[in-house]
Amino acid sequence: MGVQPLVGYSSTAEKWQRMREIVKKTLFYATVLGMVFAFCYFLAADNLLWLFINDVKVVVIGTPFLRIAIISFLAYGTMYMTATLFQATGNAAPAFAVSLIQEAALIPMVLLGTALMGVSGIAWALPAGDVTAMLAGIILQTAYRKKLYAGESK
Repeated sequence: MGVQPLVGYSSTAEKWQRMREIVKKTLFYATVLGMVFAFCYFLAADNLLWLFINDVKVVVIGTPFLRIAIISFLAYGTMYMTATLFQATGNAAPAFAVSLIQEAALIPMVLLGTALMGVSGIAWALPAGDVTAMLAGIILQTAYRKKLYAGESK
């Protein structure tokens, strides 16, 4: 994310209020943009597929799958801001952990989704893994920000 230098500078300079505002605004705008793009792509899913595929059967089957995958857009802003916060403050291990959770959750989600919902469970595995990673990121980020901002009152 382009905000990483701002977060890094604010952290190094111990400008916690500035850093808090940067993180808050970035999360807000990333979430709003994710929602706008998800909404637009959700509505245009079949047309997007037609750009690449000329087979009616594939587009009919692929459209709901694409719409399910688009749900992940709602988690991306939080996941990227989490990674950015940790990386910009010199704490890369939690950023790596969130990325690892996102990838590691995918296979169990595919297996579980397939067992519960059949083929459509495969499509639901992506947003389920992303939401799992997002929730882990929120937990890690919240605890880390409390620790960072604890020195603010000194």
